[in-house]
Amino acid sequence: MSGQPVAGSTSLLPPADGYAYLLPAGWLHLDVRPEHRAQSVRRAVRRRVSEEPALRPRRAELQCLLEREGALAWLQGAQRVSLLAERDGESVATAAVTLVVTEVEGFDLQAAARDGGRIVALAQQRAVRLCWTSSAPAPGAGGALASRCWQLLVPWPGRARVALLTMASPCGPLWPLLEATFDACAQTFHWTWSSTGAQEASD
Repeated sequence: MSGQPVAGSTSLLPPADGYAYLLPAGWLHLDVRPEHRAQSVRRAVRRRVSEEPALRPRRAELQCLLEREGALAWLQGAQRVSLLAERDGESVATAAVTLVVTEVEGFDLQAAARDGGRIVALAQQRAVRLCWTSSAPAPGAGGALASRCWQLLVPWPGRARVALLTMASPCGPLWPLLEATFDACAQTFHWTWSSTGAQEASD
């Protein structure tokens, strides 16, 4: 969707009809709607393998990973999903960025930041940044697999909504680089306004 960010206090702005944010080259953007997901994954895999031939032997694994992440993101209500896939020895290291919009009445930045978060300044407004580590059963022989998550909570101007921009990865060695990537991505997040109306996602 077209549109330019509007400077100033978000509380004084009309309801936004879209958003945009940027990620570095190499991230794969998926259409996670069930009727489009398989084709989107195939297209993303072809592109990533052409960019990184070392991933060719892991092509089937990469496709399964993207399909699984896409399906999970859809179940979580994601509007936009971007994935990073890099060869890591005999496996594929992954990270995911999702954008979910949720209905929230009277969102309070201070309250949202109390549980381990902090308030950060974006180009147009303030938001809440969170970071946590969770664990889940590891596939195969058992044990637990740790995953680091970074999240930005951004109140939607003029509406009782909050955008949740989340990055997650189970690949510990990548966490320092991904944290810097997330913070850089967060600084590009902005609302957009257009004359044509109601589309809610922007690449």
